[in-house]
Amino acid sequence: MQGYMTTLPFEVIEAARLDGCGPWQIFWRVVLPLIRPILATVAVFQTMWVRPS
Repeated sequence: MQGYMTTLPFEVIEAARLDGCGPWQIFWRVVLPLIRPILATVAVFQTMWVRPS
């Protein structure tokens, strides 16, 4: 997940700052939509490791 996060373009975050977004707005409106694919992948892999009792 960390490797995926490092590939995110910093220019998009910088543009959001210039547009007046605060840290939470940057996360919710810019970063979160960009990391949805990796979040879904991590969720799938984590559920594969769960063993039924």
